[in-house]
Amino acid sequence: MLSKRCKTCGVEKLVSFFRASNDDYRDGYSTSCKSCEKQLYGDKLKAFRKTEAGREHLRAQRRQRAISPSKKACERKHAQSYRERYPEKVATRRALRDALEKGVIVRPTMCEECLTIPAPRRDGRNPIHAHHADYAQPLSVRWLCAVCHSLEHRTLKEQP
Repeated sequence: MLSKRCKTCGVEKLVSFFRASNDDYRDGYSTSCKSCEKQLYGDKLKAFRKTEAGREHLRAQRRQRAISPSKKACERKHAQSYRERYPEKVATRRALRDALEKGVIVRPTMCEECLTIPAPRRDGRNPIHAHHADYAQPLSVRWLCAVCHSLEHRTLKEQP
């Protein structure tokens, strides 16, 4: 196997430790090993992410990934799998959603557990969650903030 000296750390390593490069270098491999490049560019990337331009660049990448056909296909597959595994949960949530849309039930703004009024989410949706203790009763819910809802599920998992 071929070996090459890293220009950054000066250590002789196998070429598998170097990033393959198209026609940038004579031998077809970068001049710095992967670990040195990771350290070099990782620090630069962290600094770039702290700038406004860096944050905007990351937001644009996330938006692009969110609309990619492969991502959508993966999400559809996951949603279909979830609906098949938990049909009673899906039916219960659909019944509650319909009741909310028709005005049969009104979503409160205060958590029933800690009695706080959480700030609205960035997307404008109400931050109060509906917790079903029994999926056989779709309209019987406790209205909890995200923190209390998470604690509720944690205590349910701990019970035998």
